[in-house]
Amino acid sequence: KAWSLLGLAGVYSDLKDSETALQYYQKSLELFKQANFKHGEAVAISGMGNVYQSINQNEKALDYHFRSLELNQSSKFKVGISRSFSDIGTCYEDFGDYDKALEYNLKSLEIRQQTGYRSAAITNLVNIGRIYIKTDKFEKANEFLQRALAEAKAIDAKPKICTANQLLADLFEKNRDYKKALAYYKEFYAFKERVFSEESKFKLLNLQTIHKIETSQKEAEIYHLKNIRLTMENERKSEE
Repeated sequence: KAWSLLGLAGVYSDLKDSETALQYYQKSLELFKQANFKHGEAVAISGMGNVYQSINQNEKALDYHFRSLELNQSSKFKVGISRSFSDIGTCYEDFGDYDKALEYNLKSLEIRQQTGYRSAAITNLVNIGRIYIKTDKFEKANEFLQRALAEAKAIDAKPKICTANQLLADLFEKNRDYKKALAYYKEFYAFKERVFSEESKFKLLNLQTIHKIETSQKEAEIYHLKNIRLTMENERKSEE
């Protein structure tokens, strides 16, 4: 049940319903704590951190990500550790602390490359490239973004192809190389249409999932009330 609640929290988070998402994350967290399942606790806490980050409560988000990191480290769960490092890095980037943002993204990238977690490693490459743009280190930014774009194309990760192209366009525009900037913007817009189509389908699927769950919950409630009513009637008859 805890994993189901966690899945629902993720659905509501994707739909930008942060309040409901946090409620489901909290419920799943309580069940994981009861079962003393540290990995589940770490995932739930990480999810809550991401929700707080999405609504610009960055200090709270950072606290949750460090709590998740501690749990992941206690269970030596490398995938979870790399995720926590990445999330912490993003928080520091939002704070404008680019040195720490870079430090945690590089830590995350190292683990993900060691474990062959290619898709997640691309996220770090993109993050690092974006940080280097913000700190005016254009050669380093280009190096990491080109790596991100090549890796994303290799595994056909369309959203990440889209993001890498957008950042490369921004980079070359900032460098006043407008010819290259235009080329990357064109590729960005070409992929953006495909990504938007896929995201629309995903959102529809999420809404259908929630509708089914809410319907089944209502049916379960009706069934439960009927049982209570029948039990009360049976008790009343037996008393007669």
